Amino acid sequence: MNIQRGLQGKLDKLQIEINKYTPDIIILSEHGLKQENLETTYIPEYSLTTHFCRTTHMWGGIALYTKDNIDTKIEVLDTEKTEMTFKTIDIKINTKNKTL
Repeated sequence: MNIQRGLQGKLDKLQIEINKYTPDIIILSEHGLKQENLETTYIPEYSLTTHFCRTTHMWGGIALYTKDNIDTKIEVLDTEKTEMTFKTIDIKINTKNKTL
């Protein structure tokens, strides 16, 4: 989900989408939060798995949350940590039947 111009004030809308689709993984781009704010942002039943927050420029950033009770292992392979570039989070998803 592209938050565009910050997550602050949009958590209610995000929660509506979560309730509608019940995803196992949530990826937020353009969250616009400082690291300390993102790390204390609570999304019920989800944990922050990895993230990137800009330190010198406004907006931007990417965060990956995973559902607390999924029977899947999420392995973070790499997170692009350079400001003003295309942000990526490379992950490997291991389920009971296959690896994605």
